[in-house]
Amino acid sequence: MNIPDDSKIKEKLKELEAKLYQTTPIIKEDSPLFSLVTNLQKNLQQLSTIWRIALIVAGVLILFSILTIILKLVSTFVSVALLFVLIYLGYRFFLSASSPSTKE
Repeated sequence: MNIPDDSKIKEKLKELEAKLYQTTPIIKEDSPLFSLVTNLQKNLQQLSTIWRIALIVAGVLILFSILTIILKLVSTFVSVALLFVLIYLGYRFFLSASSPSTKE
């Protein structure tokens, strides 16, 4: 069996760690979204602490309202699906059972 050189293994491990920990920006610097984000960061830094807190509270309230809407939609879909299942089961058991059988 060939055992690879220990220094080669360590060198390869360092290369893989460097690739792993290499930071790549999520937003490219030349995109319009990057300039929008940087402008928002600058404007946020210029706000006083009270306005920052107010902005955070408003954001949390908007987030909760959006989540409430999504949960209401999901619960509506589940309710409609259960209603369809109950109607189908009612049809299967009550209406199909009362019809005469064609078997002899």
